Amino acid sequence: MTRLARRSVLQRTAAGMVLVPLVLGAASCTGGEDDPGPAPGDRTDTPDDGSESLRPRFHLTPPTGWIGDPQRPVRIGDTLHLYGLHHGEDTVPGPTAWAHWTSTDLVSFTHQGTALTGADGVDVWSGSAVVDEQDTAGLGAGRVIALATRPTDGRAELQEQYLAVSEDAATFALEPDPVLANPDGPAARTEEEIAQASWFRDPKLQRDEEREQWVV
Repeated sequence: MTRLARRSVLQRTAAGMVLVPLVLGAASCTGGEDDPGPAPGDRTDTPDDGSESLRPRFHLTPPTGWIGDPQRPVRIGDTLHLYGLHHGEDTVPGPTAWAHWTSTDLVSFTHQGTALTGADGVDVWSGSAVVDEQDTAGLGAGRVIALATRPTDGRAELQEQYLAVSEDAATFALEPDPVLANPDGPAARTEEEIAQASWFRDPKLQRDEEREQWVV
């Protein structure tokens, strides 16, 4: 079976993905005579000309461009924090950073801007975040700890996992060196080896309380 590059797969599927918020928008924003309209406090993104926005009142959409790979949310107090990849310049995949949304009900979301970018201009790809309530990482109790894939030096065969830390769940400080190195990347030379090494990504963190350890 031929392996396809991540970008190629995403580009082929992006057209279908970006239709989803458009369909939701048409379904949730077109009301009849019995439509009570938005409840007080609902966000409708009314345009400046006073017309009703076609953006959905519910469901998560980006402010512009393309989103993908949403993570499981983390809860801090009564607020849920959701992160996902965002390319704001076009409606197809491109250079990505982590966008940040908050919600109290997992139905309506508020965009909070960009939470994590590559300081050296290299993309930040998928990963996951957890709340380190017991300070197991030694970075402070209650910190949000994230593992995210980045192609080290921009090389696809060097997809490696980087640590990022946040005090407020809104902005992350990215460690400069990978904490989980790609074992096959440095030696990859042939097209097949490079393709194989290019699938070392998307870490998912969870806590194993019985063994008092984190599992990826």
